Amino acid sequence: MINAYRWSNLSTKMLMMSIGLLFTVLAGCTGVTIKDDLLPSIPKGYADFGNYSLGSTYIYSMHDGKRVKEGSLTYKGEMVRIARTPGNHEFLLEHWGESRHKSEKTVTVSITRDMLTFITLDQMTADVEDIKEGRHEATLIQYRTVISQSRTPAPLNIESEPHKDSILNELLDDPDRRARLYAIDLLEKMGRSSDENLLKRVEVLAVDDPQRSVRREAAALLKSLGIDAFKNILYLENFEFNNRTWISSHGIYDFFYNDEFLFRSAGGGCENEKITTPFELPENVTIELTSTWISGSSGGEYGVLIGRDENNFDHFGISRDGRAVVRSVRNNELSGELLAWTAVSAIKTRGASSNRLRVEFSGDIWKYYVNDAYVGTIENTMKGSKYLVGLRGCLKQTIAFEQLKVSKVREN
Repeated sequence: MINAYRWSNLSTKMLMMSIGLLFTVLAGCTGVTIKDDLLPSIPKGYADFGNYSLGSTYIYSMHDGKRVKEGSLTYKGEMVRIARTPGNHEFLLEHWGESRHKSEKTVTVSITRDMLTFITLDQMTADVEDIKEGRHEATLIQYRTVISQSRTPAPLNIESEPHKDSILNELLDDPDRRARLYAIDLLEKMGRSSDENLLKRVEVLAVDDPQRSVRREAAALLKSLGIDAFKNILYLENFEFNNRTWISSHGIYDFFYNDEFLFRSAGGGCENEKITTPFELPENVTIELTSTWISGSSGGEYGVLIGRDENNFDHFGISRDGRAVVRSVRNNELSGELLAWTAVSAIKTRGASSNRLRVEFSGDIWKYYVNDAYVGTIENTMKGSKYLVGLRGCLKQTIAFEQLKVSKVREN
């Protein structure tokens, strides 16, 4: 489903505050509704529908060509658990969003005995563009409600499973956030008896998971076990809100939504957003940026800048059409390409897929990777211990920046 909104800078802030307050008020209304009308003697599994979206969703099953209402999801965080005999079952999800826009989607759920299968409704950014409202510029934002299904079924009594560690590992890697949350909750119950490799995976979730709820639950679990997931982190920005004062010059074009910083370069050149205070980098450090291209020019670069100040830096970029480049800016003037445009097959160019840029700094050498694929090596000509880190976008495009991380290289 697509919902369209027109936001000015002021209305953006007011609406975000209102939504945040609404979610806080509704938090006490969430829960799990279990619909189980099967006889106790009949084998059964469960389809577990959860709402992380705005609006209302009605869940139907189909019988003899007719819809049968199974439940509804009205509040963010609400869940409906529906019992079924093992097999494949179809459900129709009817979603009503803002301005009474309706969309429908059919999902086929593979029900396994004594297992939970998660179906999650999640609202994601779909598109952003400029519009004119009278004498003022505004931003048209379109949202689409995405429905995902977990890859891994979750046993109802996982503690008694002989291969529970293997199952938990799969759940922690599942693309559906509720499968990951379910696994973290089970690990919390297991406490220090948890496998060390599982806890290392939770450390990654605490820092890098794209969903705030998963990061927080993972960090809380590790803290209760006396594990510091952030011991090697020098700087971490997950763009939950504008606590680093990122938005400094564009106002109506850039804003925070859904744990993302939507950066809008207006075209005609390049624009930067940066950390205002340089900080010291040790000899061996890794700088990583995760981002998703949303709309605009497919040939313009975007990525992370690293430098001495706002006028002297190197930019490690990629483009929507699958290329990577490293440019040098000195005295606020582009001084050339340190690494010429290079096609990189590892860059994701289809759909709303995230790409992760990684720059490894060791002595006077920068090594550049995209999605773990090696791009090239350049010499660092900016001598010194303090560096400024930031974001950069060129030509007219919209980028969702999701995470910026600076970390020490782990000791073996």
